[in-house]
Amino acid sequence: MDEQSPEERSARERYGDVLKRYFEVSDDLLAAWRELTKLGVYLSPPPSPRFKLPDERAGKTFKIDIMAKEPFEGYLTTGDYTDGHLGEIFMCSHKMGSFVSGIMDAFATTMSVGLQHGVPVEWYIEKFKHTRFEPAGMTKHPEITQALSVLDYIMKWLELRYTAKAEEAEDGSRDD
Repeated sequence: MDEQSPEERSARERYGDVLKRYFEVSDDLLAAWRELTKLGVYLSPPPSPRFKLPDERAGKTFKIDIMAKEPFEGYLTTGDYTDGHLGEIFMCSHKMGSFVSGIMDAFATTMSVGLQHGVPVEWYIEKFKHTRFEPAGMTKHPEITQALSVLDYIMKWLELRYTAKAEEAEDGSRDD
């Protein structure tokens, strides 16, 4: 067996002491975590604040009209913050079955909660514009002539009304 120098022995002892302390602290942390979870406290990042809309608010109602094999007619209603930013949406259609109606309602609720937690409307537009599913077809809207789906139509309309693109169009019309 090789003899260890005093420096090596001292380093091994220090390393052993550090490991022993590490495991003691780890055990303490694990015990604390177990106690907290028993109390229903879970360690996670703090939630982002929710900016609720005022009880009385402005908004817009938009008729969704897609001329497809099976025509689609419905309405999108928005709720705006006092500064004009989008804060919530509601969707309804008279011809939707309970499944489709439920999915559209769930999407609107999810989007509304996201908007109230600071997710920009542009993010939703980027993610959901150009989605394809039936009904799809021509529309009666002068600025949105083709809809690839109800969701595509809604995102195109929101883009026209609630983004920088909408502000640019508004500024351009003022110059005339």
